Amino acid sequence: MILAVACSLSLLAPVPAMADWAVAQAAPGGKPFVQRFRSISWASDITLEACRKQYQNCKVVASGTGGCLAIATTGSKWGVGKAGSKPRAHAAALKACDALGAGPCRVEDDFCGQ
Repeated sequence: MILAVACSLSLLAPVPAMADWAVAQAAPGGKPFVQRFRSISWASDITLEACRKQYQNCKVVASGTGGCLAIATTGSKWGVGKAGSKPRAHAAALKACDALGAGPCRVEDDFCGQ
């Protein structure tokens, strides 16, 4: 009984939020690397490290504590959009992707932070 109560209480314990995020790309239209973490600086460091394992000249192209992120792709090029709502993030990502002139774009992934 005590073990069951202890296990139940552990499920209610606060979990560190992973609401901060960062996106790194090697070049406009390059494959994006996304990381969610407890702070923007840690998310930026980790996403840059992941990007640099495959590409040179990586930089953080978007980051935030909240809001929404969307990634649109043609299959070979990617656009990143950041906004206060998922529909606006989708629109921004599609606009960034379309501006690359690499063909039809579709939203590949999205998420919203706290």
